[in-house]
Parts: sequence; C-alpha cells; structure tokens
Amino acid sequence: MQRNSKNSKRYPQRFTSETRLEFIKFLPLKAPSVYSSSLKFYFKFYLKGEPLLNSTKNAIRGAFWTKPFIVLVLLLLLLIPLSFIDNLTYSRSETKQLAQDSILTPVGGELQIQGLAIVVPYAEIIEAIDKSNNELVKRRVEKNFIIVPKNYSLAAEIDPTYLKRGIFRVPIYNGDFALKADFEAINYTELGVDPARLNFDEAVLVLGVGNQKSFTASPALSLNGKELKQYHGNTEAKIFDRSLIYKLPASALSSDFSISGTLKIQGGEALHLAPIAQNSRFEISSTWASPSFGGGFIAKSREVSASGFKASWEVTGLAAGIAPAWLADQDDRVAMTNWRSNDDRNDAVSIGFIEPVNNYSLIKRCTDYALLFLAVPFLAIFLCEVYTHERIHPIQYLLIGLEDVVFYLLVLSLSEHMGFALSYAASAIAVSAIVFFYASAIFKGARWGIFITCVQLVSYAILYVILNSEDYALLMGSLMIFAVISLVMYFTRKLDWYDTAIPSGEKKQEQEPEI
Repeated sequence: MQRNSKNSKRYPQRFTSETRLEFIKFLPLKAPSVYSSSLKFYFKFYLKGEPLLNSTKNAIRGAFWTKPFIVLVLLLLLLIPLSFIDNLTYSRSETKQLAQDSILTPVGGELQIQGLAIVVPYAEIIEAIDKSNNELVKRRVEKNFIIVPKNYSLAAEIDPTYLKRGIFRVPIYNGDFALKADFEAINYTELGVDPARLNFDEAVLVLGVGNQKSFTASPALSLNGKELKQYHGNTEAKIFDRSLIYKLPASALSSDFSISGTLKIQGGEALHLAPIAQNSRFEISSTWASPSFGGGFIAKSREVSASGFKASWEVTGLAAGIAPAWLADQDDRVAMTNWRSNDDRNDAVSIGFIEPVNNYSLIKRCTDYALLFLAVPFLAIFLCEVYTHERIHPIQYLLIGLEDVVFYLLVLSLSEHMGFALSYAASAIAVSAIVFFYASAIFKGARWGIFITCVQLVSYAILYVILNSEDYALLMGSLMIFAVISLVMYFTRKLDWYDTAIPSGEKKQEQEPEI
C-alpha cells in the first residue's frame, strides 16, 4: 500500500492482516503520552477488523449518553450559588428589620392600648397557725380590687405614612382615639368582698399602654364631664405594662359614672386593642389600602378598598374571659395584656399596616422553586442538542445556568429600589435577551435561540403567577411539571434515541420536532 503525503493521508476503512503493519508505520516512533490512550483505542477496535467509522460513531454515542448525567451534576452544582443568594436575602431582610426597628423605637413601636380599669386597695386579714408555738396568728395581706367597665369603646381615624432609613421604609401612623367607658356601681356582697376592707380614698383609674412613647400628648380624661388629674405618685396598681394613673374621688364608686377622653397616639406597623370590659366596641378607619386583620376576634364588619378601610369589632366579656370585678395580688397583671409574643396577642384585636408586597419573602419563595425553573431551560437546551446534532459543551450549559442564577440576584437588588413586579420583569427580560444571543450562537441559528428564550420567558411567567398565588402554588407547580414532561414525551415520540448522537463532522440533516 502506497503512502500518501502528510496532507493527503487516508486511513483505511477496515484493517486487515495486510494493512496492520502499514497502519503502525503512520504512528510516530516515539509517541508522546497523549497517543497512548489512542493506541489502546485503535488496537482494541480496529486490529480486530472493526470498521473505523462505525466504531468512532459508537464511541461518540457512548459519550453523548453521559451528557444527561453531566447536566444533572451541573444542575446540582448551581444549588451552591443559589444558597449564597438565599443567605444574602436573609441578611438583607435582617438589615431591613434593624432599620425598621430604629424607626419604630422613637414612636413607641406597635401601639398597644391595653385597657381601662379602676384599682382599689384591699386589705385582707388571713388567720394561720404558727407552728413554732401552735398559736393562731393574723396576717394582713394587701391586694387590689379591680373593676372593669361595663361598656368600653374606642373609635379612631388612623392617618398612615412612611418613614425612611436609607433605602428602607416602614409604615407609621398618627390618630386620635375617642375613648368612652361606662362603669356601674358594684354590688360587693355578691362578689364576696367586704367593703370595709376597701380603701376608697386610694382608688385610681388606670389606663394601660404598651409604651408611653405612643402618646403624642398627655391624655385628658374626664369623669362625668369633670376633668381628672393625672396621678404621679407611687401606686401598687401594676396591672398593665405601662400605666397612666388618674386619681378618683372617693364618692365616685358609689354610683354609675362614665369616663371619656381623647388619646392622641402614634405607632408603626400594627396596633393592638385589648377588650377589657363586659362589652367592648372598636371602630377603626384609615386610608391604608392593605390592612391585615388579626388577633383573636373577627371584625363584625369591614370594608376594604383602594381608598382605605373601615372595620368594627364587638367583643363580650364572656368571649374575652373578663369578669366585671375581681381580687388580685398586687403583682398580678391582667392576663390578656401580658403580651410577650405574637401568640399572646390572640386575646386582642389587631390591625397590621402591612406593605402590599414583601420583596424578601417573595425572593425567598423564588429560590425555593429555583431548581425546577433551572431544570426546564436545561431540558430545552438538551432537546435542541438532540434535534440539531450540535455538540454543546458542559461549560456552555454551566454558563447559561449561571445566567439563570443571576436572575434571582438581579431581582433581589432591583426590588430594593423599585417595585417587585417591575424588577422581576426587567430581570427576566435582561437574562432572556442574553440567553437568546448566546443560544443562537452555539446552535448556529436564531430559531433555536428563540425557542430556548420562549421556554425561559414562559417559565418566568409561570413562576411569577405561582408567587402571587400562594394558596395554589402546589397545584400550579404540579401542573407545570406534568405539562413539561408531557410536552417532552409528545415532541420526542418518534425520535430514535439510539441514533441521536452523530459526529459533528458527519451529522445528518437537521431534524424538525415531530408535531
């Protein structure tokens, strides 16, 4: 067999015993290490008489079917930068909370009006046996006799606004609460209380609040139209977190009377009203368009519109677990106003002045679904690779995946300066545009870039719908997975998977998906 020039060599299609020695002559005498694996490959397949082209195709097909596993590994590796974005979201949320706390502290935080009650000192004599000398001794114990209103009402018009600290803001509000409380004369005998042990001269009216910074002016309360003076001396009436105390005339408790006044208050994010009365009524209205009604009692009526809301509550003492009057130790507090956590406020009426969209919680949910929405574009690229017979390197998969991960980072950063919907749309368009140009280049055709971009945009649109439909998120996610798998099965139903890997130098004519 005659040797051709170096530039015009043609290797035989089949090795025979006559051509094996001639084939070896083509190899360098001192083959570098890079040829060692090639020598094993050729001698394994071709010295046995195996066709060169068919064996090469089989080897390439074997390499092709490792691609799905490589793509799966890349997909799992992308969870690493996604976890960084998740941690960054949490960190930014904490930074926002610190900024909001610095705004809320000067205005008293969330407003808590814990109620109105009368406290009368009560001296109880307790008899006990002194075990040391076996004698009967008497001990005086100081208690408080607490009386709550028969009817208690608060009505307010809340004026909300925003205060900013850096790029973060928090809703705060001001308002005037019209307070009215009706007390009735107490039948001490029915309650088992000896009136002689009550010190009516030290009776006080106590207004409970969570933080005295909530008042923008000293509350002016009046008894039957006569103004009460605020008491600044020491008292054992510690039934609320913070208290404003007013001295009552000794004769006031002998008959029915009313307390009225105006509370000029401020606060932020939410307000909580405790129904400490036999009958409580609250009426709140505001221009805030996105209130959150919480607590342990449902509003009797409420109207919410773009111009604001109006709501009212009616709570009985039976529902609130409040008696008309009771004896308590001096250190005892009203149980339903012992608010140490949000769960404790289930005995109150609560209104939250929440922002319509919490971008950090939405981004957190985005990253929760990220693996699914990263897999869909990868699947589209793989199908394009199958139909076009273009060999896409794993690095190219990785670059497109990283661009998809950057989408979540863009949404996070942009949403701190503009609305979530606008930042989401801008990020989706920007990432999809880059993916379009890159996919068009690697597949050598704009139509495949358009296909991958459309898949990406549709997946972003579905994710946005899921984010805004929290109650139906599981259903929509399940339907999406079902639809994706069904479409893949439909478009590949006539595809010969055993003949999909063709060497790029000898590829078939580009196939069209079967419709």
